[in-house]
Amino acid sequence: MLPIDITENDDDQFIKAISKMFEDMAFRYRADELFLTQIDNWFDHKWLGFSGKQFVELYTGLPIKITEGHSVWSGGSRVTLPPFSPNRILKQWHFNIPSDNSPLIHTSKRLHPDSQKRSSENLSTRVLEICPCGLLMWFSSNTKINGRGSILVYHTHGDKVFTWYAALERRNKWIVSMTKNIDTDAVRKVFANYSE
Repeated sequence: MLPIDITENDDDQFIKAISKMFEDMAFRYRADELFLTQIDNWFDHKWLGFSGKQFVELYTGLPIKITEGHSVWSGGSRVTLPPFSPNRILKQWHFNIPSDNSPLIHTSKRLHPDSQKRSSENLSTRVLEICPCGLLMWFSSNTKINGRGSILVYHTHGDKVFTWYAALERRNKWIVSMTKNIDTDAVRKVFANYSE
């Protein structure tokens, strides 16, 4: 199991389940490295493939300049990091995976910067340039208090990026309430195996 710190506001079962699931996925997909990021509170599926905003200046012929922003989503090899604000990024972990199946090696490499960057900068930062063969996961905090959690996964391999999202709710146990880009039953089975 990955050494993920938990706080009093995080549900222990949720953290253990995603930790085991993430480590298993990394070995199954033969990833070279893992990035794990804890996000402050729950987030929805709109972050999946979201790259940021692109701003365009519109000239009206008047002495007024209008700037208009458009949300940009990317897919395939053009996927960028989700532009979470630095104040929402609580913790980041990075692990190298040795080829001989020995234990993961924890490093100090960070996926997200500590300071805010312009959306236009994020639009040109491709996930494949950062991690060409790996697994990246973002997960929500405060799962004990909120009774819900979210997971965003990007799997890179060759020139492709596979992305998916899952929302979970805690009732008597954690259940998958919604998925995007992955079969809901597949996530249910996988999460059920790890949350027992």
